[in-house]
Amino acid sequence: MSGIFERLVPDEMWELFQRVRRSRPPRDGRIAGHLVPHSLRPAELRDELTEQGDLFRAYQQRTEPDLTLLARLHVRKAAALSTWSAFTDHPHLRREARRAEQTAQTARLQHQQRTHCTDSGKPAVNRVLTRWPARPA
Repeated sequence: MSGIFERLVPDEMWELFQRVRRSRPPRDGRIAGHLVPHSLRPAELRDELTEQGDLFRAYQQRTEPDLTLLARLHVRKAAALSTWSAFTDHPHLRREARRAEQTAQTARLQHQQRTHCTDSGKPAVNRVLTRWPARPA
C-alpha cells in the first residue's frame, strides 16, 4: 500500500488518526436487534447496552459454550433492557427483558443438568448410597 501512510512518521500517523477519529460521530451500539442511539441518556445506560452487545458478539466467537457466563450475560441484558424500557416506555423492550430473564434461567438449568451441581457447587440431587450393595433376587 503506497501512499501517505508510508511517508508519515509514527507521531504524524497518530495525529492523523486522532483527526479522523474526532471527525467521526460516536458509534451506535446494537443489542438484541435494537440500535442503541448515541443520544440515549443516561450515558451509563447507553454504554452498558453497547458493552452488552459487544460481550454477546464476543461470546458467539467462543469455541466452547460456557453456560454460567451466558446466564450472567442474560441477567445483565435483562437489567439493562428493563432500565431502557423504563426510560422510553417501550413495551417491546420490556418483553425482551422478560425473555432475557427466562433465557438466563434456562441457561442455569442446563448448566445444572450438565454438571449435576447447583450454582453453589452442591449436588443438584442428593444421591442415596446404601452401605451394602443390593443382593440379586
